[in-house]
Amino acid sequence: MTSRPPHEDFLATLSKPAAGATPITVAFGDGIGPEIMQASLRILLAAGGRLALEPIDIGERVYLAGNSAGIAPEA
Repeated sequence: MTSRPPHEDFLATLSKPAAGATPITVAFGDGIGPEIMQASLRILLAAGGRLALEPIDIGERVYLAGNSAGIAPEA
């Protein structure tokens, strides 16, 4: 059983994207990556950015799941 990525709690606090929102791929990663990405997204959203976030998993979690590149091919 794999554990839930910590950024999922952050994503759950966000509102659903408005119509016409710009889709962006968001990679939270490892180390300080999740904290930096959360802070960056808070700034963009507070500034009025209309974003539809599409998170992908990268880093150690993916590597330990058997993908030596650290990013899944479908990402």
